[in-house]
Amino acid sequence: MKKNLKKIINYKYFNVCLILFSILVSLFWVTIIDNIHYFKNDFKGNEEISNITYSLEDNNLIVDIKTDKKYIYELEFNGENKTSDYIYYNSYAVIDGKDVLLQQEKLSNIYDDKNIIHIGKNTSEIKLIFTKVNSGDVNLSNLIVSNTYQINILKMLVIGVSLYLLLDLLSIIFKDKKPKLYLYFLKISILTGFIIAILSPMYYSLDEKEHFVRAYNISEFNFIKTKNDKVNWPVLVGPVIDNPYTINIPSTYRAYVNNFKYLDEISKKDYDLEIHNSSAEPYLFPGYLISGVGIFVGKMMGLSFPYQFYLGRIFNTVFYALIVAFAIKLCKKYAKIIFALGLIPGLVFQSASYSADMFTNAFALLAVALTIYYRDKKEKIDLKNLIILTFCYLMVFITKIAYFPIVLLIYLIPNSKFKNKKVAKLAKIIIPLIGGLVFGLASLYAKYIGIVQWPREGVNSSLQLKYIITNPFSYVYTMYKTLQNSLVSITNVLTTNLGYCGSMGEIDFLLIVGILVMAIASSNEDLRKIDKFVLIIIIGSSIVAAMSSMYLSFNAVGNSIVDGFQGRYLVPILLPFLLLFTTSKFKIDIEEKKILIVLIGIMVLLNIHAIVTIFLNVYN
Repeated sequence: MKKNLKKIINYKYFNVCLILFSILVSLFWVTIIDNIHYFKNDFKGNEEISNITYSLEDNNLIVDIKTDKKYIYELEFNGENKTSDYIYYNSYAVIDGKDVLLQQEKLSNIYDDKNIIHIGKNTSEIKLIFTKVNSGDVNLSNLIVSNTYQINILKMLVIGVSLYLLLDLLSIIFKDKKPKLYLYFLKISILTGFIIAILSPMYYSLDEKEHFVRAYNISEFNFIKTKNDKVNWPVLVGPVIDNPYTINIPSTYRAYVNNFKYLDEISKKDYDLEIHNSSAEPYLFPGYLISGVGIFVGKMMGLSFPYQFYLGRIFNTVFYALIVAFAIKLCKKYAKIIFALGLIPGLVFQSASYSADMFTNAFALLAVALTIYYRDKKEKIDLKNLIILTFCYLMVFITKIAYFPIVLLIYLIPNSKFKNKKVAKLAKIIIPLIGGLVFGLASLYAKYIGIVQWPREGVNSSLQLKYIITNPFSYVYTMYKTLQNSLVSITNVLTTNLGYCGSMGEIDFLLIVGILVMAIASSNEDLRKIDKFVLIIIIGSSIVAAMSSMYLSFNAVGNSIVDGFQGRYLVPILLPFLLLFTTSKFKIDIEEKKILIVLIGIMVLLNIHAIVTIFLNVYN
């Protein structure tokens, strides 16, 4: 039996068969299983509702919708919001006289389309409760209850990808060869990243609107964006871009399709030169180049705005996968650590958005991997190698200048690896000097452009700098207190936070910590004392620089903590930090293949949980 199973798994076209099987199962699920409600209930199709009453209780507007008792899959209506921006409302199905909460929704005065609520219950009464509004602020029309046959393509993709990754994971056990980590990284990160890219509603990654506007400007070849620069925008999409959190976020598949069709329709209409500013303007363009290219390709293909948006995300996640996979392939000694770090769900989620963190994080991993690679290879380092290294270091902090200490990685390479000691000393002087020059130019650029952000009371960069200089010990204590009070929560958010799509939970966080410990313990490598000293300098100075930039631009003068410092700011220094704990003194007495299977298995499960979490939280 086992022999036959091995023969099947090692079959030349087994992977193709696995893909086809996953597609068929997921297709069966969304066409048959998910539509049981349609087949087994008498009521099918759509029915318009006219029995609606409005009442006001404790400053809450209650809309009571009554129908014949039947199974109702969805409720849809046109909602007119006469207030400013948007208002929230809760939906309830009345079951045996009790209100059963369905979901919370948003009614916008910008997004002009149907509101769709998933009911999925036998009920004769539905209530919508709008909080803190007057009776004349909301008007509902064209109310329709339905039980229709639907094929949810998003759910099909989630099921298909999840099933394929799980079956592929099981097949590793019976394969004769050890799995290649860089290939599995590509497979997992591209598949889950693609799902996240098309599954996450627009702007559900942190500050994504700001990053998208910067990327869109680059797609228009506007690399240095200033406040009065205009670019070619679809006019009707403007309000959606400028007010990202006032639009209706789809919470059902049909709402997702309607939302997409609406954006597709309005983006095909008038185009004009418009100004759209972004708080990402002070960042240099390389961090947004990949997503900008994705948008540009979409334009060249004649795709409308929503397709351009998702294509930019997809370009980002593919680029991230390729760069980190290359780092894994280069740095065999620490491949397991890079693999685990690169597949942390929070990082994969960032890679599938417009965040410039994707670019910084990818090159931060590659910079360390490339340094170790040149340190360990037999051949001497030549000028071409030094140029490649320097370029890689610069890409880490070209967008986020706080990570300029990464250039000190050059000191991990012993002088003996260079042509001679003179070349070694020159390289270790010139590369940090180039880094310092780029840091200075990037700082001047940011100062010239100016920081574009919402006003915060008490923020004054000049006075804050003066406070730091005159109170250095107080400021050191401020940074220490920030880390002491929130280090666990910061790292938890870093690893398991999926933006506004929700968080994965503490078990996932513990699994990530455990797998990183295993990856470190199985590396069996010793660093020189001087290497550890260099890494500590890089880690410490990067934290100070990142905190200080946030303290200067986002905190009131003399604030007791560094408000706004987030876990994602620690990602570029995670690999240098973890390398400090590698040692040959501790060895795991387990076969290498088994370690790799556990490592791949945990990261597969975590990333499947991530896409399922997004699907359930957003499209409930």
